[in-house]
Amino acid sequence: MSDDKRVKEVAERLEKRLKELDMTATELSKKTGLNQSVISYIKAGKSTDMRFDVADKLSRALRVSIYWLMNGETERPSADVIEDKRCAEIGIYKPVVIANGVTVQKTNDPLRRYPIELFGKTDPKDCRIFMISGNDASPLVRDGDTVLCDCVQEPIKSGCWYALFSPLSGVQARTLFLSGESVISHAEDPHVEDVIYNTISSVPLLGRIILAEKRVH
Repeated sequence: MSDDKRVKEVAERLEKRLKELDMTATELSKKTGLNQSVISYIKAGKSTDMRFDVADKLSRALRVSIYWLMNGETERPSADVIEDKRCAEIGIYKPVVIANGVTVQKTNDPLRRYPIELFGKTDPKDCRIFMISGNDASPLVRDGDTVLCDCVQEPIKSGCWYALFSPLSGVQARTLFLSGESVISHAEDPHVEDVIYNTISSVPLLGRIILAEKRVH
């Protein structure tokens, strides 16, 4: 899907949900803390590179799945489902280098609770939380932030966020783009160069990012 078509569809879903909630752009601005000009820009279908934290704030204020808002991939739940108290508890894990590769081990950190709706079609049992410890993707995520990931090894979706790990760089959040047989790993920080992997199997994937959360100071 082209960027122009994608941003137009995001704008249409945003406008539709605002009408359903009888919410104005001004009210959305207050709920999200986003400048109204940012919201107007998105509504106009001009935001070709929406930051993950912006999409997260919008989806929370609109009470919809972030993946429905951005990709239309999951069914938009009604408000009564959003308010459902059903939750899934997910643990925090850390990658560990072993003799024949890398594994992940659960830490002693408390489990985190998330509403079932957040996972969409993803089984919460397949999810893990990782702490960013390598080069950050500022301003979207920084060292010490955590990412909730779907760790099922499915085909990479071009343009989606993933958590990657290497012993030298640590855990990183990167947008992956497919280019023929190669994969381009892109950080939002202009000072961090893109990395090109020659094969999909060579990408050190931990999982697809569902949600990024800021470090609590």
